[in-house]
Amino acid sequence: MLELNYTFVIQLAVFLSAMFILNQWLFKPFSHLLERREHAISGTWKEVEARQVLLEERLTQYHAVLDQARREMAERIAAIRKEAEEEQRRSTERAREQASGELQEAMARIRQEGEEATRTLRKQAEGLSRRVAGKLLGRAI
Repeated sequence: MLELNYTFVIQLAVFLSAMFILNQWLFKPFSHLLERREHAISGTWKEVEARQVLLEERLTQYHAVLDQARREMAERIAAIRKEAEEEQRRSTERAREQASGELQEAMARIRQEGEEATRTLRKQAEGLSRRVAGKLLGRAI
């Protein structure tokens, strides 16, 4: 059986006093330091998560605004393209009408000049035929 002597009691007292001193001066401050650090890290993580959520919301809003701007730009481009095509069609139609008018004027001038040339040639042919007939017959007709 174990005997209890005074050295055991002294060692137990030294051990308990060392534990008390270490607990007061080392373990509790270190434990409080770890708790504060854990609290700070936890707060930082919560802040990071909150900012991440805010960032995702803003990113979603940004993409929505960007998509809206792209749609509006596509609509504007389509409207401008349609307007340009309409203007091109009107311009082509005006040019066609102008060319048609000029063509009709040119044809009328050609017809008139042709008629004048025909009248002139008939007069000349009549005079020539009288001269030729006069020379053939030997007298003036």
